[in-house]
Amino acid sequence: MIADIFAAALEFFCDKIDMFLGILTTDITTFQDGAIWQAVSALYDAMVAMGITIAGMLIWIGLLQSTSRYAELKRGTVWLQFLIEVILANAILYYGKYLLLECIKIGQGMTKRMMNVTGMVADDGTSIFHITIPEQLNDAIGRMRITRQIGVFIIVIIASVWIVISTCGVLLSVYGRLFNMYLLIAISPLPVSTVISKSTRFVFYNFLKTFLAVVLEALVMVLVLYLFQAFFTSGFNVGWSRSMGSGSTGAISDDSRVFGYMAEMSFLFLMLFGMLKGTDKLVNRVFGI
Repeated sequence: MIADIFAAALEFFCDKIDMFLGILTTDITTFQDGAIWQAVSALYDAMVAMGITIAGMLIWIGLLQSTSRYAELKRGTVWLQFLIEVILANAILYYGKYLLLECIKIGQGMTKRMMNVTGMVADDGTSIFHITIPEQLNDAIGRMRITRQIGVFIIVIIASVWIVISTCGVLLSVYGRLFNMYLLIAISPLPVSTVISKSTRFVFYNFLKTFLAVVLEALVMVLVLYLFQAFFTSGFNVGWSRSMGSGSTGAISDDSRVFGYMAEMSFLFLMLFGMLKGTDKLVNRVFGI
């Protein structure tokens, strides 16, 4: 019974991780039946008008700075360059969200490839993530005295609650990333409009770096989950393979094994939560964006 409670918590975690992996590779235009994307598109269209205004002001400022004399304004090449810049600015702003969507699709393709390599995707394309408790844990609990089992029961309840909390934190990280992508696309006309001027182009570069960092977070999250699964299935450092029971010389007692397993498992979930929350900083350090 004690082990069943713990196994149920792990099953809950695995089910939510399958949802987690599905969100990483979902089409953001059809997520939640496309209702969120419709709202984002409406915000984007509203921001386009502001972006065009900013771009127009920057073009005029650049034109005035490049022509110090009134006579130069009469040259046809100056106005041709001005017309080309206006057309480019409008094209970039109106079709910018589709370019950002293509960047997201490329990032999701890399993520799906990594999920295939790490075995997190079944043959039918569905995501799978499965971890279980070792059989020796249930046997060790069964051999413990009833007073010790009561203590283990309390520890298992606490560990199960911690697993649920960690799972909520993991889901919060992936939903937060999804929210960031929607938000960045919605406000993108404002920073994208600054690309038209050399003096303000750094704003566009900073936006692009931030957006690419959010896209690449999915790839790092998959790697973190894969390493977590490898750590979990390694059996920790409680010596399951060594002789059990207190009657053997040099043997580790069942109490030490069970409590040691729970302690290392709790620490591993804490590490998973911290690593997933810090993927943005890791991407910034690794890729310099």
